[in-house]
Amino acid sequence: MRLDFDERGIRGGWSPASLNWDDGVRAEEARIDVSGPDGVRYLADGASVEDLARRAAEWFTAPKTR
Repeated sequence: MRLDFDERGIRGGWSPASLNWDDGVRAEEARIDVSGPDGVRYLADGASVEDLARRAAEWFTAPKTR
């Protein structure tokens, strides 16, 4: 699992290469599936850093289907 956290928001999902080639590459460029039950995409749109961090923590601790 991997998560991008920046001023645009959070995007995450399963790394297609177990972070072998996509470490340091943004989710969009690495073609991470941020949809579905295991992915997350939450745009900042004025959300606080604390809110984004809470959502990221909830996503990491939620059960995954894969």
